[in-house]
Amino acid sequence: MIPDSVYAISLQVSQGLTAAAAHYASNTLTENFLAQNSYPFTTDLCNFMVVKSSSIVGSREYESYYAALIDLFSNDKKFNMAIHAFVNAYLSRQAHILTASPTYKQRCITLSCQFILSELAIAAYVVQQGYPVSLYPGSIELFHEISAGEYPDIPASLIRLINVGIRFRRLKGNGQMKPLSPKKAA
Repeated sequence: MIPDSVYAISLQVSQGLTAAAAHYASNTLTENFLAQNSYPFTTDLCNFMVVKSSSIVGSREYESYYAALIDLFSNDKKFNMAIHAFVNAYLSRQAHILTASPTYKQRCITLSCQFILSELAIAAYVVQQGYPVSLYPGSIELFHEISAGEYPDIPASLIRLINVGIRFRRLKGNGQMKPLSPKKAA
């Protein structure tokens, strides 16, 4: 899954782009990434199915999940607080927002809520299609809470989500990233 549609929302927040400019930039980055990194997706050693999230957004199933999540966000205080905790953590890493006008900050909060709710709706769709495992760079506590059943009114497919967070560390000197190796048992 290439999350081009949610990345477009992220670009609106992180770079202040309009929706149209963000979608164009996201699509360009996606196409360039696929062109420059085609080998893993075309080798016979492993069968990959590359799906862009923009091909899911707008489908009847996605819209149903998104509407259910918006309803939960509006009516479940605990879920709303969890979404805002994610948003606050995300926005705290965006230095330009700290000094922005209240209107711009509110726009960023709204877009960031849209970002995580859209990402959850996409995940619900993907799980419903039979792909319950999500490998994610980093870790989002909200996904772990959902998997633990903390939000019983969430779409059922999200409860079946198996979320695997991948952590990376920087190597000294060259700035290249590499996965953390598992701790060896004694």
